[in-house]
Amino acid sequence: MAAMAGHDDIVGLYEDSSSSSGEISIEAVSAFLAPTVDFGDHTSSSDASPARKRPYQRPKQELDYLRIKHETLVQKLQLLQSQLATAEDTQPWKARAIEQAQSVQRSLQENARLKEMVTDQIQVIEALEKVLTKRPKFGTFPPADVAWKQAILSDTNREEDLEALLQHQYDKLNSEWIRYGLHDARDRRLHMRKAFVQSASEDASDDAIIFLGSKTVPLDFITMSNVVWAHKSNPVCDNSTVLQAFHPDLVYIREDIVLPDPSMPVLEARIAMRRYVETDRVVTVWRSIIDDKLHPHKDGHLICKREGWSVLHADADGSESNMQMCMRLHMPIIPHALQAIQPAVGTLTELLLQAAEVNRDRFGCTLHRAIENHKKMRTAHDD
Repeated sequence: MAAMAGHDDIVGLYEDSSSSSGEISIEAVSAFLAPTVDFGDHTSSSDASPARKRPYQRPKQELDYLRIKHETLVQKLQLLQSQLATAEDTQPWKARAIEQAQSVQRSLQENARLKEMVTDQIQVIEALEKVLTKRPKFGTFPPADVAWKQAILSDTNREEDLEALLQHQYDKLNSEWIRYGLHDARDRRLHMRKAFVQSASEDASDDAIIFLGSKTVPLDFITMSNVVWAHKSNPVCDNSTVLQAFHPDLVYIREDIVLPDPSMPVLEARIAMRRYVETDRVVTVWRSIIDDKLHPHKDGHLICKREGWSVLHADADGSESNMQMCMRLHMPIIPHALQAIQPAVGTLTELLLQAAEVNRDRFGCTLHRAIENHKKMRTAHDD
């Protein structure tokens, strides 16, 4: 029975504490401990119990200690409960935070790409504003007695004339690279893409838009040069065609460019291109032909006038190469029969923006696709 009574006392202890949200009160503990020898009143104990010295009679101190212990444990319990609740609450937010961080990173990359594109267009527009302030006009044909240096082809000695013209173009490369800081860009492995106006004289027809580029590409310079040359010398678009291929490194191409103003004639480009393969680099040069006796420009077409250079340098480890480019775009030449035609407002702006877009595509996106296609073909061949 005594055991049962003790059991009932313990049960009663917890039942009494149910009203306090599961916490055992000091009063309940005191009531439970009261019948014990140390905590109860010794005068109420059985008379049959022999009188003896009790070595441990400090109920007040024990209650104080119990109270402190109780408070400490309650605080620990509350702390653990709060930590558990916080951990449970943060789990979904943690996943959400990671997702948002990834979205922010993607947005930053897209914003950087758009910013670069807008910056390119702003550079061209600013360049055009400088041209327009000088009342630009279309160029005219040079005198009839000019030499091959003026990019005029006869119906004879065509290959010799083109070789001489493009060798002359090649000889100007080093001075152009020094002039525009392309040597420094290569040495410092800088990524460069610029567009600006070059003013030659008070006659705005001599002004030109300059496009510069420098970057590292993920192919060795020989493989990359083959990709670039195949892309340039074998045009696949409908508005381009090869007029003559004199040998594997010398081609003559025609390209028709439709202007945004429907009242303006087509801009016809005749481009001679030559590739020079050297020990540690490959150089490509090109120059517009402004008059061709064997293949005349079509009547009523504007005549494109541009020139350029591109160089692929071998990289140190041989797995990459440095690609650099400089292109000069002059105002179009208008034949005498079309001198009365005046472009609509905005035509020159759109023409130069279109040229910048074509140049960026050739130096960037299209070339990137060509590189990827080459990698796929090489992988398929290796398999």
